[in-house]
Amino acid sequence: MPRDSLDEIWNPFGEHVGHLSATERADMERARAWSWYLNGGGGDPSWFDRMSYMRMVDRER
Repeated sequence: MPRDSLDEIWNPFGEHVGHLSATERADMERARAWSWYLNGGGGDPSWFDRMSYMRMVDRER
């Protein structure tokens, strides 16, 4: 796969983050989805993070 087609990940300090494990990559993608949702970008948290969504719904009841 050509290097320019890979999704590059950067940390908040502007440093490139490479060689992530599958768990770290899933955590990064989940964090991006939550930030997109919380900033008004849309989406459904019950789809991308079911466990956190269920905890959030339980608190609202």
